Amino acid sequence: MAGRASMQVIVIQLGCWCGGGERAALARARLHASPAASLMIVGEGPIPADLLQACADRSSLHVDAPLYAMNHRRLPDVRRSGDPTQLGWSLAVMAALRALQDQVRLDWVEIPSFGALAYALLQERALSEAFDLTRVILRFDGISAIEALRQGRNAELPALMLMDMERMCLEQCDQILIDSGAVAESLLRFLPGNQRPLRMQPALSEPAETLQERHAVSTALACVATEGPALRQCLRAISGYLQKMHGDLQEVSVICEPALLSEVVQVVPASMRHRFLLASEDCLRVGPMRVVMPDRWSAGSALARELVARGHVLIADATNPALAADQGWEHGQTHLGYEHASGLLDALLQSKQWLPTCRVRVAPSSELAVLDVGTLGPAKVSVVVPCYNMGRWLPQTLRNIQQFLWSDLEVIVVDDGSTDPVTVQLIEKLETSPVVGLRVVRLQFNQGLSAARNAGIAVAQGEFTLCLDADDLVSPEFVSIAVGALQRQLGHDFVVPRCAYFFDDDAAADVNELRLGQSLPMVGAAFDSGALGNRFSTATSLARTSVLRALGYDESLRSYEDWQLYRRALQQGSRFIVSNDVHFFYRQRPDSMIHDPAMRARHSLLYAEMLAGATLIGQGPAASPNLLGALAAPPRIDGSSSGLLLGGVVEALDEMQALRSSRIVGLAYRLSALLQRLRR
Repeated sequence: MAGRASMQVIVIQLGCWCGGGERAALARARLHASPAASLMIVGEGPIPADLLQACADRSSLHVDAPLYAMNHRRLPDVRRSGDPTQLGWSLAVMAALRALQDQVRLDWVEIPSFGALAYALLQERALSEAFDLTRVILRFDGISAIEALRQGRNAELPALMLMDMERMCLEQCDQILIDSGAVAESLLRFLPGNQRPLRMQPALSEPAETLQERHAVSTALACVATEGPALRQCLRAISGYLQKMHGDLQEVSVICEPALLSEVVQVVPASMRHRFLLASEDCLRVGPMRVVMPDRWSAGSALARELVARGHVLIADATNPALAADQGWEHGQTHLGYEHASGLLDALLQSKQWLPTCRVRVAPSSELAVLDVGTLGPAKVSVVVPCYNMGRWLPQTLRNIQQFLWSDLEVIVVDDGSTDPVTVQLIEKLETSPVVGLRVVRLQFNQGLSAARNAGIAVAQGEFTLCLDADDLVSPEFVSIAVGALQRQLGHDFVVPRCAYFFDDDAAADVNELRLGQSLPMVGAAFDSGALGNRFSTATSLARTSVLRALGYDESLRSYEDWQLYRRALQQGSRFIVSNDVHFFYRQRPDSMIHDPAMRARHSLLYAEMLAGATLIGQGPAASPNLLGALAAPPRIDGSSSGLLLGGVVEALDEMQALRSSRIVGLAYRLSALLQRLRR
């Protein structure tokens, strides 16, 4: 590795580049700041001419399809798993970088924050020695959680999962290049309770450059917007300006999504709507114009800097943190700032006789992050196997454990008061014919999965513990991979194996020979998506024993005990790593509790029970704004083993709506009201 050529890679999302706006401007700024870096272009479709020109003097690679499968790997097929589609792109980026690493030494890789393209790469690095010497840098160009709020979009479960993936990227990367300190502060306010200080490196403000060449004042007007409320306010003010300045301006170029303009243009008087024309950013590349940027938040000011450099007069919302004074933006010198529609009208009137005197300049921070990696060493691992009438499947699970590629193991089989003769006989045999490294713990009566797991964890002697139900299987390599990850990543407590179903009658001794079904979507630190479904992990994850013992499973719950434990773990500061490969194999039994129709029908009650216990002891979840939107309009998804959702709540609301429309119920309500009046 030491003798190989080195390489630095900047990743560009093709969709963001073609979409223009702040993300594209930030990417252009980074390309300008790193002329020697190679390019990785990610996305489907042809590469536009301006991006091809940027590639002219650099080596480049085009990742043009998501990754659904890979030789010698058990990757999830995101087309069927329920994972966000961005996971497939993230896996493709990881695989392409691994192939590059086989040829050159990767000094650093810069990846945009929007879309979680770094997610699979960061999990791969945490779980293996790949990329140990590579700095993973995020170019902050926004996150979908903020975008959903800015644009007023309701977030359903896949979107919430993507938000969680983006947040994990922010926490796990080595460095975040962000356009200003004010934007960094706004991001921290938006992500309260982050489990690790984000390693943000704001761009450095340089002395403002006095403009020597001053263009003539232009009457042309354009508006660049992505936020509906901000654009609505802007169009109101421009309408007032057009009414006030008869004949001054014939048309206004509006650069935004077509659907957004169709929605907000209704605030413009009908007689003037034809003057607001949908346009592209190409119109900003000609002649000086007055450009209004009404957005109240943006990931940076790169686009604003480009506009001023081209000679445009910039009029911008003064509350946008990207245009804060700490980066040299000064009202009346670099641009015209405003608040509210009346303030924009005043700024538009002033802009007829005003030109900027200087422009903002920034330099990216050159400070390098220090890579912090722990060391590997011996460690005992305890495997806790709760068993209640699982004698039919327990032998296959025990044989599976014997294949683990980790020598220092102890296996604790917890008999949860089994009554099935086959299971009773097997447990007695394990007790009377002891196996090295295996012991049996007996509960006096059936107390449930939570109590059985707690009993095993209480006597576990290992530094790490893996809970494995008596009918499920784990890949031989998972324990060694997960132990290494927790030893290197000292700030993490859980390693989550991706999971896939296998069929009940499959007795294959080798997990690679199992007939696998659908994989289950898990993101680890499910800040938002974990409130609607268990997107943390199945009960099978490798954890630090001390953390698992301190948390404990809630023995009062009939179900969702693992979901609730992970929610509490996240709130108490635990961090998660998620494998890219499927390492856990979940037996799909027709009599499993998760497939029991009665259990699925009781979902809303079980969900309420799960939340109640934590809330009563002051550990209730803190709901993000995105999550509140999802709860207000819950997705219509039935309960499933991949995380039972609010299907029961939705069904109950549907039934209530049907009852309201019933004539009989209507008569009953009116009769009840009459009786109450008579009683009074």
